[in-house]
Amino acid sequence: MQDFRATIRPSIYLALALWLSSSIAVAHGRVELPPSKALRNTRPEDPSPYRFLEGEPCRLEERLFADAADGRLDEHSLLAAALVASGVADDGLLRRYEERLAELTDQLRRLGKVTGPPRQKARAVFEFMHGRVLRGGYRLNSTDLTVALDQGRFNCVSASVLYICLTSRFGVTARGLEVPGHAMARLVLPDGTLDVETTCPRWFRLGNDPNKLAELVEKTTGFRHPSGNTPAERREVSGVELVATIYYNRGVDLLAEVRFAEAAAANAKALRLDPANEIAQGNLMATLNNWAISLSSAGRYAEAVQRLRQGLSLQPDYQTFAVNYVHVHHQRIEQLSEAGQFEEARDILADALQERSGEPYFHRARLDIYRRWARARLEAGQMDEAFTILDEARRLAVDSRQARRVEVIEVNNRALVLLGRRQFEEAMELLDRALAREPDAKLLADNRRAAVMRWAQPAFQRGDYAEAIRRTTHGAKPGRLHATLIGNVRYGYFRWVSTLRAVGRDNEADRISRRAKSDPFLCQ
Repeated sequence: MQDFRATIRPSIYLALALWLSSSIAVAHGRVELPPSKALRNTRPEDPSPYRFLEGEPCRLEERLFADAADGRLDEHSLLAAALVASGVADDGLLRRYEERLAELTDQLRRLGKVTGPPRQKARAVFEFMHGRVLRGGYRLNSTDLTVALDQGRFNCVSASVLYICLTSRFGVTARGLEVPGHAMARLVLPDGTLDVETTCPRWFRLGNDPNKLAELVEKTTGFRHPSGNTPAERREVSGVELVATIYYNRGVDLLAEVRFAEAAAANAKALRLDPANEIAQGNLMATLNNWAISLSSAGRYAEAVQRLRQGLSLQPDYQTFAVNYVHVHHQRIEQLSEAGQFEEARDILADALQERSGEPYFHRARLDIYRRWARARLEAGQMDEAFTILDEARRLAVDSRQARRVEVIEVNNRALVLLGRRQFEEAMELLDRALAREPDAKLLADNRRAAVMRWAQPAFQRGDYAEAIRRTTHGAKPGRLHATLIGNVRYGYFRWVSTLRAVGRDNEADRISRRAKSDPFLCQ
């Protein structure tokens, strides 16, 4: 991947379009998109919306941010600012590295090679830097200026910053240069500008052969300029913006190390200095998103939701946040529901609906909580509580018809379980309660009728016709008994009378016959 995470590295960028895994998505270095006019006009002195993520900047950082508030470095040298961005937090240490640069400058001056026109001076500085300082080799993650000065390891950012600092000591003007996915330096010479690949020690020796130069850069860094890349695609960056790149790169490294709070802080500081840095903004969003994924995976759902809320407050249209906001709630609701903590699950969803009332999942999930809650109460034999819960579900549902359908299905399923256990009277009571609320529910009415018939059948089979008739008419009202059940009542009386007459009990048979004629269920 390309060197310049803003510049540099396979930068971690805009994680997970869907929460299908907890892996981190990777972008291709600095993606150079044309920033909006509003974004490009934002100045560092404007209040940063990311300030709350910066944590507690050290005293040296506070001084740096105050100095850079107008977009320029007035009280800091580029070296000092870059060192602070690299993590130097002690005045003594800062002075030590400034003295180190002064020593290198003296060494270079004593060599007597920095002479002649600016281009010749720039080449002498460049070759000294690689010959005496940057001897540890190119490393993708070596943005830290202290590493470059102490160990000689560098990447395109640290090499460019050091080169700009050294050339300025000899009156040669150099500026930071941003190429899509890479960082360079641009020399400002009397006869024009010269762009320098600061990672390549042989850069000046290869002359102006663009193919050889491109091959050398690719061999050293793995970065190759896209075909068709022209100087017009390169953007000069100020010292402040170059320092912001260091913070951004630190954020990439920290995110790769799963140090989310520090990664967020580094990207937020980059954006304080360079609000137009869209890759820093993208990686900050990725950091918040992947932080939320990590927290949710650890069961810390409330914290995960908070991170996603922060992301949505910064970038409301970032779809990944919206998807994962729903997913975290789904995980949390499932956990609570499995544990029977339905009231807490309901309250969490109420909060979510206040924040994102247009999210269909939350409405469905709330109804599902009530469904499971009512089911649990029915299974516990707490019928009154179950219907109270179902009443609340109806009251809060966007579509009360859905809530009523859920109620019919849950009651019916529970009734079938009770019937399977031959708990006929409990099943009948439950079905009757539900039918009083939903008199047109054909499923309940049909299963009630089937339940009555199953309940009465054993009594018919053993010839206990009084009990069979009682069961067939249990809980019913005259005039509302189904025709099939009326036929069963009539059959019950017929078999009862016939059986009595067959054994010579005519008087009793006459009495039952008269009873049948006056039975209100047969008179309807």
